[in-house]
Amino acid sequence: MQDIQNSQSNALALVENAENSSAIATEVETINPRDRAIEARMTELRAHHLVGQRYFYPFPYLCQIYHLLNLKHLESVHGFSLNNLEILQVSHFQSSEVGGTIRFKTILRSPLNILRLWRQPVVEVDLTLHDPYTVELTIPIYRGKQVTVLFNVIPLQNRGHELFIDIYSSLKRFKPLLKIVFHLASCLTVLEDLPYIRKLARRNLERSIELDKVSNHETMQLFKRFTELYGVGV
Repeated sequence: MQDIQNSQSNALALVENAENSSAIATEVETINPRDRAIEARMTELRAHHLVGQRYFYPFPYLCQIYHLLNLKHLESVHGFSLNNLEILQVSHFQSSEVGGTIRFKTILRSPLNILRLWRQPVVEVDLTLHDPYTVELTIPIYRGKQVTVLFNVIPLQNRGHELFIDIYSSLKRFKPLLKIVFHLASCLTVLEDLPYIRKLARRNLERSIELDKVSNHETMQLFKRFTELYGVGV
């Protein structure tokens, strides 16, 4: 309990919210020139932007990438914030020249889960690795709309990293409420992340990758693809 409290205190010191999504995109481009496909994707989503946040971590960039691409963390790390969301199965995996996409079926078992306001209890979610720095999560919601989350992870010279989170939705109604809910939800998931990422930093992920000891479980296919393309990162 004390460790979690310490993590939460550290999070408050580490977190800096970015209010302007275009400023986030510009700064990311300044630090790391974006692939044209990523620039086009961010431009396509810009009109649907709801939340933009920026976080600083004193942990290696590789830990964040592992965290984002490991599907099981949605159950184990975010059990509270996602109200015991479960992954039923991986239904599809497609690799690309620079990454790949994994599709997996999720279920909201709790009838009180707030996510039921916007999505069916069972939906298929897409997680895409666009390049070594960009991960996209796409969640279908009611009436053919979607919620999209773009994660940009930027390694720093001191072996820490920056995390940019941008949340978009094509839902036209209830946008002020959505902004509040997604902003708070994102902050909560970051607090939940900290003990886990700190634990990953204590492990030698780089050594595990070099020795090809990355799990072959289907929920780890996208991280496995990352290691095939980029080794221990760039």
